[in-house]
Amino acid sequence: MWASGAHGGDTAQCERDARVVNPLRALLIEDDPDLLAAVTAALQREGLRVTAIGDGTSENGLESAALDSCAGVDVIVIDQRLGSITGLELLARLRREGHTAPAILATAFADEAIRTAARGIDACEVLEKPFCLEALLEAIERAVRH
Repeated sequence: MWASGAHGGDTAQCERDARVVNPLRALLIEDDPDLLAAVTAALQREGLRVTAIGDGTSENGLESAALDSCAGVDVIVIDQRLGSITGLELLARLRREGHTAPAILATAFADEAIRTAARGIDACEVLEKPFCLEALLEAIERAVRH
């Protein structure tokens, strides 16, 4: 997926350079419009191409938008509490539809039950809110290497 060898074995530098040419594509699903806008802008400043879904989308509309936007993404970042549907439920639906992009579940309510359920639907990580940008970027990096 990444370029290699151009930096004398510095894999991290090769990966950063490759992302400039071929940026990661992230699907961000978050119902808090302020957080959605802030995280989208921050990820875009870091060079990611972000498709953002949220801001009061109805359950069926949210599922439909996620299903329509999921093809070709490199990573999914999904909030657990999305109103009438949970991130786990939506991710399970995406998995049933054949979408296999690595996923990060973001939640302020991470407990062992959430972590177990997330692993059960092949989420790479549960990221506890509030999180800093660096923690999110590191989680994305781990997810795409998963």
